[in-house]
Amino acid sequence: MNNLIIKNLKNNWIIYIIVLQPLLDILSYFQSKQIGTSYSWIIRISILVFTFMVCFIKSSNKKKLLLKILPFALFFIFHIFNLYRISKLNLILDIKYFILVFQMPILCISLIDYIKSTNYDLNKIKNAIFCNLVIIATSIFISYITGTYEHTYVSIGILGWFSGSNTPSLILCALSPWALYMLSNSKKIWLYFLGSLAVFALLYTNATKACYLTLLASFFLVLFTLILSKKETKKVPKIIISSFFIILSIILYNFSFTSSKELTANEVTKENENDIKSLVNTNEIENIDFNNININDDDLILKILNTSYLYTRIIRIHGEKPVIDIMKPYLSAYALSNNRLSKVINSKIEFNNSDLLTKFLGIGYSRISVQELDLENDLQAIFFYYGYVGFSLYLAFILYFIIKAMIVFFKNFKSAIYDKELITLLFLILLLIAGGEYSGAFLRKPNANIYLSLYLLLLYFKLNRYIGRTKLDKRKITFLLLHLGYGGIETATINTANALSEKYNVQLISFYNLKDNQTSYINKNIKIKYLYNGEPNKTEFKNAVKQKNIIEIFKEGLRSANILIKKKSLVKKEILNSDSFALISTRYDFSILLSKYGRRDVIKIAQEHHHHNNNKKYINILKHKYKHIDYLFALTESLKNDYTNFLKANKHTKILVVPNILKPTNNIHSDLNNKNIISISRLHKGKKIDELINIFSQLKDKDTKLYIIGDGEEKENLKNLVLDLNLQDRVIMTGYLNKDEQLEYLKNSSVYAMTSISEGLPMVLLEAMSFGIPCIAYKTDSGVADIIENNKNGFVIENRNINEYIEKLNLLLTDVKLKENMSKECIKTCKKYSENEIIKIWENVFKN
Repeated sequence: MNNLIIKNLKNNWIIYIIVLQPLLDILSYFQSKQIGTSYSWIIRISILVFTFMVCFIKSSNKKKLLLKILPFALFFIFHIFNLYRISKLNLILDIKYFILVFQMPILCISLIDYIKSTNYDLNKIKNAIFCNLVIIATSIFISYITGTYEHTYVSIGILGWFSGSNTPSLILCALSPWALYMLSNSKKIWLYFLGSLAVFALLYTNATKACYLTLLASFFLVLFTLILSKKETKKVPKIIISSFFIILSIILYNFSFTSSKELTANEVTKENENDIKSLVNTNEIENIDFNNININDDDLILKILNTSYLYTRIIRIHGEKPVIDIMKPYLSAYALSNNRLSKVINSKIEFNNSDLLTKFLGIGYSRISVQELDLENDLQAIFFYYGYVGFSLYLAFILYFIIKAMIVFFKNFKSAIYDKELITLLFLILLLIAGGEYSGAFLRKPNANIYLSLYLLLLYFKLNRYIGRTKLDKRKITFLLLHLGYGGIETATINTANALSEKYNVQLISFYNLKDNQTSYINKNIKIKYLYNGEPNKTEFKNAVKQKNIIEIFKEGLRSANILIKKKSLVKKEILNSDSFALISTRYDFSILLSKYGRRDVIKIAQEHHHHNNNKKYINILKHKYKHIDYLFALTESLKNDYTNFLKANKHTKILVVPNILKPTNNIHSDLNNKNIISISRLHKGKKIDELINIFSQLKDKDTKLYIIGDGEEKENLKNLVLDLNLQDRVIMTGYLNKDEQLEYLKNSSVYAMTSISEGLPMVLLEAMSFGIPCIAYKTDSGVADIIENNKNGFVIENRNINEYIEKLNLLLTDVKLKENMSKECIKTCKKYSENEIIKIWENVFKN
């Protein structure tokens, strides 16, 4: 149970952090109600630190990640040091505020690196953002029906369990367009309608102008993208619904809380203006036109400023002269009643009175907040608090994405204009920046600016589909191989590649360039690329160890390390830069890289050619490292069942049975007249060729011969065994033979014998059957029983029963009728593995 919880946290921790945001806002609201303040900022800073640490640990390029964060870290150090220098530092307040403001770029950079390093599913982030609006809408609904909600303004608007007005309102503005985009992708019209109704209700009843404008803009945006969309399902009903809510918003505006709030605000402004005019209309200035004030008359300006509480407090802070001088361009009845402007004036005076270094590094938050004159407009606040450098750094970060997006959009206009997600993200980012400056309390609030981080992140990966990525060739497929030598994996891959090359542009990427290879069997139209112009040094390293040659061990060890590093880096590079629409890995270590670095718009296929043998390390790799593989090809039905069990937590990867292709023999069959037994195999301990030789020595018919075709590490041991049993005239070890050379031996054999401990899908059995040769083999966990139907096209021996093996082998050699019947069944069996049947499966995968 604990392991499941830990695994769930590892896979979904970003989701939990996103979904936690509105819950923290609600917690903060109730904390403020109960104890008068909120400590949710401590949790938010902890989340930021945790996120950066996880991203750093998982980063595939830690140095690059640190370099991206470095400008913000250096600026933070200089900013805090300068505040200390000018004796304006409130250590806790200034550090806290800096972290919360600059959370946005730090979070964005960290998560982008994490997703690039782990290939994290972006759909989880998209769905989590949508969930946040659901959480907020649910909480507002419950607060409304229970009568516990807060008003956005005094007796106007429905805010729910949230503190303040600007930030919660802008969070609604941040979430609503995204929710409408997500809902517009649904095939269920009723869901789109109900979702649109909920968005309408949330924004319409909020009472802020920002929410009302977002309401109209969001439905216009959806309508625009729906009209342009070429592949939209149920397009017309969605257009009708969107148009309905646009019309409804316009018609009902005069009845909305937003309209009521604006009327109230206008009345307040008019009353304020009359009060100001009456105050300045004294005997001393009764002939002065308020709209044409003599800006050189400092005494008159001072009297006018003293009519407003907003400016008398600024005069108390800075003195008369600085306030009079800076207010001359702004003098009006409206300016004297504008609280926001008074705060800007205060910060301007502080900024102008600072030395040059402070202007570059900022006057600091605590210096203004202690006066209770915190700026409301976000970009202005960031400029004054963090100076030329901080503002440039913050703005440059955002502009990087916007400029990049604009370039991509206009360069790829014909396709980008139809991209609903791209247009929505661009709209949201511009909306939130404008909203932060117009309404304020967004870019500097961590519960709000996190959404800008997430939208910039999504935009980054969306843009990667347009730039910096090779355009995919819809007819090209690539196989990733370790080498093109004489092995079962390589033979099977070449057969598949040759068959596919009739319809597709096929490329084989081989890491090693072996001298002994099968390139002569590869179709001429298939392109081959070698990544490492050399061969493995496994044999050289083993020999050095055996000889205890320290220099050679060190030399070959370094060479091995170099090969391992190159194998990972070069294969990774090929995966990232491939223009193939499908990439097929033939080895699990390549499949790990394919899962991690393969593009989302590429079909990623992992072929498993071996049996897992219940190897825990290998099974764990399948469980945890194949998450973004699209298709896992199992050779047999039993292996498919095992993989399905291993990957039951993996909802992405589809598991299919796709056997290897059996190369046709052009109707060349054995006449079964010779009592020859054949075995084609690597001479490896796991193949148990020594056991086959011992069995052969106990056969009744001493005229029978055993042909062992293959090479490997057990060759000398097997030769010695043959000599010990005095079978050198009857057991012929040919060494390695190519396919053409094997042909003559197969034509003159009547039984194929296998004694392996484990197999995936042993193609040698099928190759023998294609010649009409009955087979005998021990039952393995997979492979053998999938090919040999016991007593029909051969014999499968259970539990490695050596006596039964000898008995059945004797029967095959002596019973001519049995052998002929089995031979016919062998030919039938091979048809299931024909090129046409297997290629149908591949083509269905490519079509899907």
